[in-house]
Amino acid sequence: MAIAITSFCLSAQAQIKKGTHLIGGSLGFGTDKFRYEQTPNRPEVKVNFLTLSPSWGIAIEDNLILGADVTFGQVSSGSEGNKTKRNTYGGGLFARKYWNVLPRFYAFGQARAGFYSAEYLPESELVWRSKQQAFNLTVIPGISYAATKTIQIEASFIPLLNFQYSKGEEFNIADRKIGETKYLNLNTSLNNVNNFSIGIRFLLGNK
Repeated sequence: MAIAITSFCLSAQAQIKKGTHLIGGSLGFGTDKFRYEQTPNRPEVKVNFLTLSPSWGIAIEDNLILGADVTFGQVSSGSEGNKTKRNTYGGGLFARKYWNVLPRFYAFGQARAGFYSAEYLPESELVWRSKQQAFNLTVIPGISYAATKTIQIEASFIPLLNFQYSKGEEFNIADRKIGETKYLNLNTSLNNVNNFSIGIRFLLGNK
């Protein structure tokens, strides 16, 4: 009973106070493999990605953060002998809510509106390159551990909800535009745990 009461008291006191600045970033990575069902004889396609995302935020209420981030990344995809590499950059605004579930442990949910721009660079002798711009809305879950009063280590997972509008352009070897595509996509990913990111956050002014 004493342990339970002590844990509850510690949990209740472990808040991210209003006015606290949240500074840090995350490193994301993942891999996936798939084969086109329409052409089962084609080689398996593999996708790898790596992202770096520094961010800043401020607590407008206890355990509620509003902030902004920038993102840099690289994605490689394709099969053996036919690979492309994509460099990306972008940014976004986010709102993050923390729930203190155990002493030093938080669960959080983050809603984010962002954009990114990407350029696909062929690694084989393809006769085209392409560019893409996209706007997306995501809802991302995660967990956070308060290593100290000012340092938190966190892990976030693949978005539960992802809405995206994107526009792409294709160019031939003479750098002349030869095509344009537009996509509007809404999906959920409740069963895919191949992709996640880890990060560290510094709480400044949390008293």
